[in-house]
Amino acid sequence: MQQSGEHVLIDVVLNWSISAMIPFFPRAAFKGLPILYILIVILGASSAPALASDTPGPIAHVYTEDRLNSVEPEKGLPEKWAKQVKDSSPAVFSGSTCPGEYYVFQVGIHAMRDTGPLSVEFSELRDKTTGRIIPAKALDCLSLGGVGPDGKSFEKTIIVPKGKVQILWIAVDVPSDVRGDFLGTITLGLDKNTTIPVTLSLTVAGDLVAEHGDHDPKKLSRLR
Repeated sequence: MQQSGEHVLIDVVLNWSISAMIPFFPRAAFKGLPILYILIVILGASSAPALASDTPGPIAHVYTEDRLNSVEPEKGLPEKWAKQVKDSSPAVFSGSTCPGEYYVFQVGIHAMRDTGPLSVEFSELRDKTTGRIIPAKALDCLSLGGVGPDGKSFEKTIIVPKGKVQILWIAVDVPSDVRGDFLGTITLGLDKNTTIPVTLSLTVAGDLVAEHGDHDPKKLSRLR
């Protein structure tokens, strides 16, 4: 039995939709419906992925960096960070230090929309093998507060405008009597409702460092 022109057109449209992008439409669902309605439904559904891609993504991307590679936010997003954007893995920082050292590193925030006020919380760092810990109070965010030249404590509020890069300097005042492989979490607050965990893995080994490591300016221990 020969099909009418309208039935042929419906079959063409359905075949296209099934093979191209909309396999979930059963043919029976369109039985008896006007061809214009069928086209509206199919074309509307085919646009859904595009609409979803326009929905807001993460408020910011978070990166970590060693102390020896100081990031200059005014120059924008570092090229090495830009290559990591498609990597959805949680942020991780791994470093090595010595007992007694004042160890610093960087956490970078690239704001996808206006972000802040920033906040930071620390867990203790624990060596799973020995059970030794570096207490949370030994960790600090130097960018959000500290003690000024006048000896008074201060706090700083940081808001990151959309598209800008902000660096937070994180410090660990490593106790003089610990060695091992320590693991903990930095909880980075991007606004009042959004937090991102940053895993901190720190290996402490070698001889006790005198004066927190101040003898080597490159290690930036004098930031304290």
